[in-house]
Amino acid sequence: IFPEAEIWHAVGQDIIVGGRDNDSEIHRVWNRGGEIWNKFRWAVIERPGYAADKCDMPPNSDLIIVPGIFGSGTLVREKTKNEEPICGLVIPEVAEYIGEHKLYKK
Repeated sequence: IFPEAEIWHAVGQDIIVGGRDNDSEIHRVWNRGGEIWNKFRWAVIERPGYAADKCDMPPNSDLIIVPGIFGSGTLVREKTKNEEPICGLVIPEVAEYIGEHKLYKK
């Protein structure tokens, strides 16, 4: 759709752990994980408590450090699935979109 666009995939550092051994969550869980690991561009967001080694990073990636970051996409999905509030984890417009489209429901 956007032939001139440079698309990056943003993921938390926790799901790249084990990447050097082809054992990251992306490799194990994502559809065609090994292929997209090597093909895509990645913005890996540092997560407190997940000190992934540089060797775990995808080949086309940058580590993004966000001071004071709290939460994760996984936390938002879990809370939404369990019908718990996600205020403070996402901006109101994102919370509204998730609710309107019934994303991450059981």
